[in-house]
This record gives sequence, structure tokens and C-alpha cells, in this order.
Amino acid sequence: IYETANNEKGTGGGESSSGTTSDLEEREMIASVYEREHADGTSTCVFFPVDQKVPPILIRTTQRSRLMGQRIVVAMDSWPAHSAFPLGHYVRTIGQAGSKDVETQVLLQEHNIPHEPFPAAVLACLPPDDYKVGADMTTSSPRLDLRHLPILSIDPPGCKDIDD
Repeated sequence: IYETANNEKGTGGGESSSGTTSDLEEREMIASVYEREHADGTSTCVFFPVDQKVPPILIRTTQRSRLMGQRIVVAMDSWPAHSAFPLGHYVRTIGQAGSKDVETQVLLQEHNIPHEPFPAAVLACLPPDDYKVGADMTTSSPRLDLRHLPILSIDPPGCKDIDD
């Protein structure tokens, strides 16, 4: 997952709330050296990874202005021996960098946390929309209503013997 460098009008390169001044200066320097426009109307752009263990990736695109300031997914294609950085291609846009929903999606994807919608079979097991929780709990019920308390399980996913 990458954030595009933004080297226009002195706004800095790949700025983020977690970047330090030296990080930003380094990104600006890389972008100024490697970003360029080509005669065929395409631009070489530098994309900076969320994971700093991964190097910036260069891609050639006709959509530079549309990708600026976006969180995107980029695939690495090759790393030529003569290039300081690998070459890649645009896969998809997650959304505007800095947006809470977008940054949440970035974190979920970056750490391989499943975040797909529930399948129809799971949704079919849900109670109807007009279901009222606690309607079956009467004063003579031996059950204790603990819904007002934050409760979590210490059992691992898939555990069959749920501890109380």
C-alpha cells in the first residue's frame, strides 16, 4: 500500500502524520530526482510504501494528477540492475490519504487482517431486523443480563470450548 509523492507547488513529498522532517525531505529528494514527464504524455511517479522496509516503487502512468494524495495498491514488477528503485504498476485506489476510513483499510490490509463483508450464508443466520434483544429474558429467568458490560473472550479463533 502506497501513498503518492506530492511534489507540486512546494507541498512536500508523501507527507503523513507519522513522517519526520528528515523522512519528508528524503521523500522530496527522491521524488524530485525520479519523477518526470515523458513525450508520450505519461509520467514516471514515485510511490512510497506504508511499510518502510519496502523501497519506493516507480510507475509510469497517464493518471498522475488523479493519484496524487491517494492511498493506492501498487505491484512490484521488476528491479532492473541499473535502477535505484524497482518498477511497478498501479493496481487500485483505496482512497484519500488521511481519511479515517481509508487509513483503517490500509492498516487492515497491511497487517493481513480479514475485513471482507460477511457471506450471504452468515447473514442469513442473523435474527430479523425487528428482533428485540432481551425480550425473552424475564424476571424469573436464571440468566443474568451482562450486555451493559464490555466483555471479550481469551479463546483463540475456532475454539470449541469457550471459557467464561
